[in-house]
Amino acid sequence: MIAQYMGQKNGREVSRGFLVNLFLAVLLAAVFTGICIAFPGQIMRVYTKDAVTRRIASGYLGIIAFSYIPIAVSTLLSTLLRCMEAASLPLYASIFGAVVNTGLNYVLIFGKLGFPELGVTGAALATVISQTACFLLTMVLFYACYQKQEFRMEPVFCLDSVGRKQYLGILLPILMCELFWSFGENVYTAIYGNIGTVDCAAMTLTLPVQALTIGALNGLAQAAAILIGKALGSGEDERAYQESKTDAVRAWGLAAAFCFAIACGKCLCKNLSGGGACPGVGLSDFNCLCNNFSNKGSEYDIRRRHIKERRQDKICDGGGW
Repeated sequence: MIAQYMGQKNGREVSRGFLVNLFLAVLLAAVFTGICIAFPGQIMRVYTKDAVTRRIASGYLGIIAFSYIPIAVSTLLSTLLRCMEAASLPLYASIFGAVVNTGLNYVLIFGKLGFPELGVTGAALATVISQTACFLLTMVLFYACYQKQEFRMEPVFCLDSVGRKQYLGILLPILMCELFWSFGENVYTAIYGNIGTVDCAAMTLTLPVQALTIGALNGLAQAAAILIGKALGSGEDERAYQESKTDAVRAWGLAAAFCFAIACGKCLCKNLSGGGACPGVGLSDFNCLCNNFSNKGSEYDIRRRHIKERRQDKICDGGGW
């Protein structure tokens, strides 16, 4: 939505789209923060039967919940910066956050530089501090970039009937897709956790690979959304439609390449370990990655259907091309 209004150079609607999304994101983050702080033990009970693991995880969850709101705000600011063609600024903020997180993990987990050895609690504190630092830096970079823009933000928090229809028509399917995908991930984690702590730990070894691949696909999806949105906003529907098809093919190709690389890595791991099973990289994890790629690819289908509907409406109205 923001990208479309940027293409139209409609500052009021850019403000409306950004502020409405910001309000909802902060509201959701606040709700989850409150739930995680108030009931960490009950939540972790769903994921593991191990009392010791549950106690440690509950403490971690109760601390890391404080990072949800900074993450929500910096995510929306990063999206707006990308729409303002300043995609490098969120990258710098993310790199800064990663460096801070890595350094604080080393210091707080292992008790270096005079700090006490905090273990898991230190890891949670490092995450909260680094995410807050990333949020503050993103705010500073956004303000510096905003001063150079022609449009100015307006305090518009309400959607009219047309805006509500567009908001629900575009964002609700994507939101539901992400919701079901996240639910599936939680089911996987709960199953592994209830099987046993060792099994759950082995599954978590694959998370860096999943984060790498899904992160790459998410980056491609965000870039495609901005390019397509701006084309739609400027009235270039045909170019947007062709761009959506091209980006969909790129997404599926990238997903297939990652899946192939993971499959080859699994075979290599088996060979290096003497033909035994490769720890932490099982068929279920591979299937999980494929499902993740499929969900990400479906976002392109939603955008393509929306653009197709616009094309059909124009033809029915006699607008032609």
